[in-house]
Amino acid sequence: ARPGPGFDKSGDFIFSFRQFTSSVFYGKDPEYINKVRVEVVDPARDLFLGIINKILNKSESGYLVGNSLTWADIVIADNLTSLLKNEFLDFKKEKKLEEFYTRIHSIPKIKEYIAKRKDTNI
Repeated sequence: ARPGPGFDKSGDFIFSFRQFTSSVFYGKDPEYINKVRVEVVDPARDLFLGIINKILNKSESGYLVGNSLTWADIVIADNLTSLLKNEFLDFKKEKKLEEFYTRIHSIPKIKEYIAKRKDTNI
């Protein structure tokens, strides 16, 4: 099964988000970083989250593709981690995404890996 139309747009979002993270990493001017956040990342994020929400709303299993965990679920859950850590995502406003994130991060092997991996903002 395929994730559905629009899922490939996640790559567009990742490119936009990298503009933000690289600006922070390389110590760009805070005004420039905020401009990238507002003009580039926020609109791309809204499109990305809209697509993921749409897929999850149609999903009977709670997974992005089919009835079990796939690579897509792991990648998107990791993307959500980066969004959370950089204050681009508020689970109080995104309950469906929070449920998805919690489901994926509750899988024992993933939970174990996350507990051991280096903590970064991306």
